Amino acid sequence: MLMKDTYLDRMTSQLEVWEAEIDLLKAKAGKAGADAKDDLSDWLDDLTRRRDQLHARLARMKETGADVFGEAKEGLEKAGQDLKRAFERVRARLN
Repeated sequence: MLMKDTYLDRMTSQLEVWEAEIDLLKAKAGKAGADAKDDLSDWLDDLTRRRDQLHARLARMKETGADVFGEAKEGLEKAGQDLKRAFERVRARLN
């Protein structure tokens, strides 16, 4: 159970970092030109949606038993990678 708790703590911390980064990106997008704002708004909405999905998966994972932890972890890892790629797209657009 220690491995699960450690993993969940690490993912919770990472999610908090991503939430702060979304706030920073929203602030940067607010300073962008009109055309860029429209594009960025869609991308930031996507980031927020992916973050919410990851948060929901994390909450469900906290309720899972050790017997399904491996499967749940795979799904959570995939959701995390999807969110990470979405961040990279938005960062590239802002730079």
